Amino acid sequence: MPPVSPKVLLSVLLEAVSLLVYVGALSLTSCFSSRVDVSLGKDVPIGSPVFRKEISGATQSPWSSTNAIRTLTNGDAFFPPMLRAVRRARKTITFETFAFVDAPVTRQFSRALAERAKAGVEVKVILDNVGSVKAGEANIRLMRQAGVELELYHPINILRPRFSNNRTHRKILVVDGRIAFTGGAGFALAWSGDAHSAKHWRDTQYEIKGPAVRGFQEAFRENWFELTGEKI
Repeated sequence: MPPVSPKVLLSVLLEAVSLLVYVGALSLTSCFSSRVDVSLGKDVPIGSPVFRKEISGATQSPWSSTNAIRTLTNGDAFFPPMLRAVRRARKTITFETFAFVDAPVTRQFSRALAERAKAGVEVKVILDNVGSVKAGEANIRLMRQAGVELELYHPINILRPRFSNNRTHRKILVVDGRIAFTGGAGFALAWSGDAHSAKHWRDTQYEIKGPAVRGFQEAFRENWFELTGEKI
């Protein structure tokens, strides 16, 4: 085994020092800073100007009304409308998720995304490189060969340990800028079905139409720009 160069050793040392400083800072300051005035109390009605101001400040997102939101519980309820939306796309699809594991449902989505890309729809996909490490080479190849722009989020680099836990847990599907899906679901066998067995999990997704869709598109845009430098 060849000796490790001083340059590589220095790089690893600097990363380790950076990690220790970062963890130490978090332990002193906590991971999050509160932006909500907790003194408001329960008497502030949801949707009131004060409530809207505090929530918008905490989430750094504008308040929006006139949204249509549908709750979808378990895979049998949320995968079919998500697939329908993808198959009906006419202009753009942006899709980002943490867990994309080879299974019947992931093959269905891979084929649907590939078909839309072949039809001229602009399809951009971000898969977390840890959560989707078992996405299946055939699925990745199918999408890329069809013209899907697919990026893996933060591949593991042992020389940069500070970034090993910097994952994307965003779960975003936006079609034509008009309809969005988000929630807790991943794409794997466990999320299929209706939670009737221990092998199938219970989870919830939301279908959103209205001004709030813009926020989901913006969230995807942030990570796409980080990975590619492309502004969309």
